[in-house]
Amino acid sequence: MRAMSPRATCAALALCFSLGCGSGGSASTTTTTVQGQVDGRAFAAEDAISAQARGHGFDFAGPATFVQISDFPGACALEVQDRGVVDGQRLVLALAVNDASGTASPPTAPGIFPVVRQSGAGRVAELYYEGGCLKAQAHAGLSGNVALTRVDADGTMEGTFDIVLTCDGFSDCTGPDAHLIGSFHSTACADLDVNRTPPCQ
Repeated sequence: MRAMSPRATCAALALCFSLGCGSGGSASTTTTTVQGQVDGRAFAAEDAISAQARGHGFDFAGPATFVQISDFPGACALEVQDRGVVDGQRLVLALAVNDASGTASPPTAPGIFPVVRQSGAGRVAELYYEGGCLKAQAHAGLSGNVALTRVDADGTMEGTFDIVLTCDGFSDCTGPDAHLIGSFHSTACADLDVNRTPPCQ
């Protein structure tokens, strides 16, 4: 696992506490935004949904929490219908807490989740980006961190991220590494299935 520098850790914690880290209670002021471009394409966030699941293609030995940010609305309804959106962008933030033996569980409290390519002990984040149907322009996470600032009993998740995506490992992906920063306020969607690749209809 790549360690965060003291400066990056302090900055992430300062951002976390300025947003009021905690579980429930206060009204939300966090919106879902994505700044940056993937292969020259901007990401205008429209929706964020989340669910706890086991995700194939992610390096977790157990369930994790998956937050999906999309540039199209009605993402949960589309999951129910098993439908994709032509040229629709999805950014998946996968968050887990690994015990000493490497067994994963979904996060239950705020914290900083460093982006890793291979999970180790403690809080970890893995990433997946898709720029269209059927895994078009798929990217994985390279570095950065996700700051989870709110975890509610109803499945609401809030946080911020400062991440780098890479084509490395995907043969049909092109373009340079992509630096994205943003925030999310996700609502629970039991039908979110990160293991599914829905067709565009």
